[in-house]
Amino acid sequence: MPGSSPKEYSIAPAHREDMRRPSRTGREPPGANPRFSFALIQKTELLEQSDDSAALGIDLQGANQKTELLCQGEFNRIRGRRDGSPTDRAAKRKSKEQARMPIRRPLAKAAAILLLVVASTGCDKIKSRMEVKKGNEFFKAGQYQAALASYQVALQLDPNQKKLYKNIGMTYMAMYQPGSKHPKDLEYASKAIENLKIYIAAYPDDKRAREFLVSMYLSTDKYDEAIAFYQDRLQADPKDTKAMQSMATMYFKKGDWDKGVEWLQKRAAMEPNNPEGYLMIGIQAWDRSYHYPDIDPAQRAKIIDTGIQATEKALQLKPEYFDALTYINLLYREKAKVETDPAKQQEDIATADKYREQALEIRKKTMPTPTPEPGK
Repeated sequence: MPGSSPKEYSIAPAHREDMRRPSRTGREPPGANPRFSFALIQKTELLEQSDDSAALGIDLQGANQKTELLCQGEFNRIRGRRDGSPTDRAAKRKSKEQARMPIRRPLAKAAAILLLVVASTGCDKIKSRMEVKKGNEFFKAGQYQAALASYQVALQLDPNQKKLYKNIGMTYMAMYQPGSKHPKDLEYASKAIENLKIYIAAYPDDKRAREFLVSMYLSTDKYDEAIAFYQDRLQADPKDTKAMQSMATMYFKKGDWDKGVEWLQKRAAMEPNNPEGYLMIGIQAWDRSYHYPDIDPAQRAKIIDTGIQATEKALQLKPEYFDALTYINLLYREKAKVETDPAKQQEDIATADKYREQALEIRKKTMPTPTPEPGK
């Protein structure tokens, strides 16, 4: 304004008085307009000369001027250019939150579902362990049906716990009556084999479980299944002499003597300095000749000669081998039975007696000396 000093602006007296004295009713003083009321603004920086200041008639020539009067509407307009009005900021904040909500809600749902799944899985594992404990107690008490029910519930709660298949298989074994052909016993045997196979597939090094499985094969005359089982073992480890021995046993049980001897010879070749492998051939040869005397005489004589040769090899490796001396004695007596020449028969019996005497001498050496009774 032309007549005012740089630091002071002329305001109508009535309006000045109205601004100092607030209304008793809490409303704006008479004559005051909220859009054009004056406000005292403490500025923290210099305002540059602009069209806005010229339109208001404010002279900003004084570079050090920091206190100025602006109408409220203009003040809000200028301030809004800097950081926006409170309404605008709230609207922007709400808009951002709404934009994020579609993302947050699916994430929250997924997290909640994951938490429920984890919690449920943990609870099922705990319940499964409790059922296993109950099953073990029932098994020890001989309550096999109740034990089986608990183990099956535990497996339903924790399907990935492969060890439970061993528990279930052993329970079916306990319920099975060996040698029985009753449909129920055959079912128990089949279930025992099925569950033990699943367990062994997960834990192939469990020797005890393998023995259980083979015993079930033998009890149910399932020799072909047993042979297939040991063939798988030998594919994994071609040098497994115990598997070779078991293969031979299965073939002998099946009645295939030639195949059985073939596997015993393979076992002996894998351990050339072990007399036991050769002795096993001699034992099977005697068993075949002694228990099946009606086989073809030529075939029987061949079996006996195979057994004698293998047992002699065992004695070469271990001259004072009591078991080998015992069985070579028996084999020569079997040979005498198929011999048609009386002189050769007597020769075979004399050889048998010689080996028997050697065995008795070794027995005397190994027998402990009796302790004399006190006072004698």
